[in-house]
Amino acid sequence: MESKERIISIELAVSRYKSFNAIWEDVIKVFGTQDNALHEAFWQLFDDYLNQVSWRIKDPFGCLGWYIYENDCGAKGLEAKASNWKKMQRIDSIEKLVKLIEADDRPAKQQKKAVSRRNDGK
Repeated sequence: MESKERIISIELAVSRYKSFNAIWEDVIKVFGTQDNALHEAFWQLFDDYLNQVSWRIKDPFGCLGWYIYENDCGAKGLEAKASNWKKMQRIDSIEKLVKLIEADDRPAKQQKKAVSRRNDGK
């Protein structure tokens, strides 16, 4: 998958998260609490969607979920480190998140090619 496709998919996921979260804030106003079966079902639906997006953008380490939930869609500017980076980097934009995902995707691609060559007897 190309970087541009990843960016578009992540932008859509972030937009949907913000919409879901705004709706949920209204639900809390009506019910007065978020500890109920509706909360569980509502957010499980979004988590399932997020897992599908992560699978599609080849994000096996859950960087997208971390970016949305823990890093507040980049607003907190938390740092992360890809396995092949020497130091932590601030992840405060979707473009930087994509670089993180792609940095950890590259070794897997190279390893897969190496395994394929061995299977071919080369």
